[in-house]
Amino acid sequence: MNRDWAPFGYDRFMDLVAADFFTDQLLYRKIEGFLVQFGVASHPNITREWSMKKIEDDPQKKIPFTQGTVSFAGNGPRSRSSHIFISLEPDGKKLGSAEHERPFGRIEDAEGQKVVESFYDGYGDLTGLQGKLIAQGNKVAAERFPKLDKIKRCFLVKSNHGEL
Repeated sequence: MNRDWAPFGYDRFMDLVAADFFTDQLLYRKIEGFLVQFGVASHPNITREWSMKKIEDDPQKKIPFTQGTVSFAGNGPRSRSSHIFISLEPDGKKLGSAEHERPFGRIEDAEGQKVVESFYDGYGDLTGLQGKLIAQGNKVAAERFPKLDKIKRCFLVKSNHGEL
């Protein structure tokens, strides 16, 4: 994680981690060679609470979107709340031009890259599932999409260099 790249995005991510927002969260959208998306809490009340707390757009710093770049998703200016994506190559390199797409971290180690690549993508683009998850939580996907990967818990770990 790198606060210098996107301080508002970085701070929001840290707030979400501290609030256990990511516990039991589904990785509901993986488009091979483009992105993996998550950011809808397992319970709709939690998602609703955070979706009301929009954050400002971070300034454009021209950080390239390479394999493993982590950014908030949105749908226009000042629209970021809790939806996050991880860019995948080759098409993820096209990301970063929208005002809300500002990287705040990158998965760079080989082990982390393997984990991201292993996320299930056999259902195709499940963009339409996002609204149902927001309204109903994980239960809406349990029966129809049992192979979706899940974040069990997210917590902070310092690297050997003292970074998060």
